[in-house]
Amino acid sequence: MMSSTTSGVSAAALPQQLPSQSRTFKPKSEWVHENEAKVLFLYLPGFTMEQLTISPEYSKQRVKVEGKRRLPNNRLLPVNETFNIPDDCDLSNMLKEFEKGTLSLKFPKVLSQQHKQTGVNAKSDEGEKKDQTDDANKKAADESNENGKEYSSTPSMPQNNLEKKDQTDDANKRAADESNENGKEYSSTPSMPQNNLQPSSPDVNLMVNVGAAVLIIMALGASLFYTISH
Repeated sequence: MMSSTTSGVSAAALPQQLPSQSRTFKPKSEWVHENEAKVLFLYLPGFTMEQLTISPEYSKQRVKVEGKRRLPNNRLLPVNETFNIPDDCDLSNMLKEFEKGTLSLKFPKVLSQQHKQTGVNAKSDEGEKKDQTDDANKKAADESNENGKEYSSTPSMPQNNLEKKDQTDDANKRAADESNENGKEYSSTPSMPQNNLQPSSPDVNLMVNVGAAVLIIMALGASLFYTISH
């Protein structure tokens, strides 16, 4: 009687089946231009930041985004995208941010050589103007020192105006002293002439003469009335 034997291979010896990989995921992307930067938005729903690798390639002015995530059917969903970065963007100062399935890469703008030169020229002009002003002030100060006068960069009142002011002050002081000697109160404010406050002498004389004539006429009339009545 022959006995049958069965031979088998243990489960451990069988090769493990790796999860199959789906086709590479092609995410949607867009550029947004700001005043001082350009931002690349990459929409990766279901991914996390830990599942992504972001590699800048400075020599080629581009950035590479790689990663993969597991799907519910145990398959892997890979992503592999490369983006060219505009020449006016600073790849070395790239800022990364991932929120709610959206990856944003922000690249600051680089000032063009013309703008840089304009800024340098503006600063140079300001420096030259400041140096010219300092030189003028220094020269004026040296001349003042040579003439024995104190220099001030603040504009001063002209000399003739100062002399007129001193003369006016002296006249007011002299008038005040004379008023004190005569027992009168002095005021620097010009007063109205006396002849404007009182009537002139010819007007007074005329009024006196008219009054006298009226009195004489009244006396003559009274005398004539008395004579006729008697």
